[in-house]
Amino acid sequence: MHAAFQRVLVLTNTARQQVGALPLQLSPILMQSAQKQADEMACYDYIDHVDRQGGVVGDRLQALGYIFRFAGENLSVGLQSPNEIMAGWLQSAGHRANILKPEFTVMGLGYAYRVDGCYQHYWVQVFASPLF
Repeated sequence: MHAAFQRVLVLTNTARQQVGALPLQLSPILMQSAQKQADEMACYDYIDHVDRQGGVVGDRLQALGYIFRFAGENLSVGLQSPNEIMAGWLQSAGHRANILKPEFTVMGLGYAYRVDGCYQHYWVQVFASPLF
């Protein structure tokens, strides 16, 4: 696993532990979804929860055959350090709510870099509660 992904996972679970939420596990399908969105944002140099086909995180997960009860997504651009990214997310009410939501049990991360991009660094954090 990418060292930066491991650091984001640790910081995410540390924040969750502080509020009594269970730790998240990485999901290969959520990793795939997050990476696809990060790659698209870097390729087309934008930041948005809506992809170029008009889909949002739930649509992208369904397209991969993933069945869930809840899904959420955090985006970050321009920052390289996992510590900076997590600090920013935790200072934003909506991003923090995703990180701490007790119903979420799995997470995926995606990262893309574009040297000539407006933001250069593109991060996506996806959360879900799978339905089994």
